[in-house]
Amino acid sequence: MLSVFLIPLGYFFIYKMHIIAGLEGVAAMLTPYIITTLFESKIRLTGAALCYNIGFTLFGGIAPLVITNIIKANYNSYLTPCIYLLAMVFICGVGLYQGKHTPGTKLT
Repeated sequence: MLSVFLIPLGYFFIYKMHIIAGLEGVAAMLTPYIITTLFESKIRLTGAALCYNIGFTLFGGIAPLVITNIIKANYNSYLTPCIYLLAMVFICGVGLYQGKHTPGTKLT
């Protein structure tokens, strides 16, 4: 009986949510743009590679391990992933606020 409601809802999300998919594409392009504008052209490739890979390892690679251990230590509190994501959003927001802002400069 539940599938009667879930199948049309799934088709709605697949075929009618092109705006959400477009916003996801824009969000995916912001990270490389922000990272490349942080460095001058001589060290841009090394700086972008280090920033992306270290950030991916610290925030994405060990996230399941950290969240699982916090859930076990915190008496099975399943709000832990939400708290972890909020902490990461706060850390990234501080990093974006502290980053240098150079509007109008050329990337070459």
